Amino acid sequence: MRHACLLITFLMLTASPNSRSQSQQSYGFEGGPIASLATGKNASFYTPGFGLRAGAFYDIEPQLRLAFVLGFSSYGLDADAITRQYQLQGGTGSVEVDGNLTAFPIMLSIRLVSPPAGVRFYGDLEVGIFTYWTRASGSIIDGAVVTPVPERSEFRSEPGGSLGVGLLIPIREAFSLDAGVRYSFVKDSEYASYAGSGTTVSVTTSQVISFSLGVSYAVPL
Repeated sequence: MRHACLLITFLMLTASPNSRSQSQQSYGFEGGPIASLATGKNASFYTPGFGLRAGAFYDIEPQLRLAFVLGFSSYGLDADAITRQYQLQGGTGSVEVDGNLTAFPIMLSIRLVSPPAGVRFYGDLEVGIFTYWTRASGSIIDGAVVTPVPERSEFRSEPGGSLGVGLLIPIREAFSLDAGVRYSFVKDSEYASYAGSGTTVSVTTSQVISFSLGVSYAVPL
């Protein structure tokens, strides 16, 4: 996060009047695949997530870009990690899990972008809503005793934000390769729970790091 803040400060310092007068504003579209890792509470309960990210942008100033971004990432549940935590809390037996968690972020983004001279760097601040779809079922197996866990399927929305940095690498006229990394903060929430032997394991997470690689298409104003 410290590196992201330093890059944003650098971009602010480089946005001089001369560079703005030599730059050109544009609008356009962006999109591509993303890979994500949960890093917050209970992060080990999740397998890596994969999804897509797409948006539209408009340059308020030559080096100040506003964007509206949508996306999704789907994560599986790791039965072995959930079982280990269940046993550490005093539970006996194992937890069999079937399910996943899919996140749908709807974000408003503001970016500081370096002058258009070859490869461009940007710092990104996003705020918005993360809607989660949880689908989880399973059972707790303790010897010959199998305790089913009620199936859970629900939608839930939480406020969140992201800090990120990225590169825009020109590949042909109007098109750039967009490579970025973002760290997202989301309010803690419980998405599934497994109870037995007097203990309960709750599946929650609050932070995610994501890596994106896509294409940006810009049209001069």
